[in-house]
Amino acid sequence: MRARLFALMVVMLAVAPVCFAQGAPKAPRGQIATLIVGTSRMTGAETRVVNGSGPTTRPRGTAPAGYIIYDTQIDENDQSVIHHMEGSVNPRNIGNGMKRFVEVSHDKLSLNTFAKGPDGRERVALRMWERVK
Repeated sequence: MRARLFALMVVMLAVAPVCFAQGAPKAPRGQIATLIVGTSRMTGAETRVVNGSGPTTRPRGTAPAGYIIYDTQIDENDQSVIHHMEGSVNPRNIGNGMKRFVEVSHDKLSLNTFAKGPDGRERVALRMWERVK
């Protein structure tokens, strides 16, 4: 389950955010790597309480941007990837493996993680991407 993150640059841009539709169908097994290999551009980042009982936050602002590059070393058993950080705006992330669950539809990609917040409620962090053509 490896996807190599070659570069990640996050900059703030003054453009309207584009959000990936949550609940989009997942790609059929055997097609995820084909759909995500290459370069994608960040189009949105948000965190929300899984059961909808809290506000949606945008930890990277209203219009984050950055790039992610995937190679062909993707294992599709549980529709996830592991990012091996070589660069990050957060130095604590460098050198760590970070598992992300993948949803992909056409040229749009959503990378999701789940964690409990300090209040005990489960949250999902969504990072939305669009393939660079």
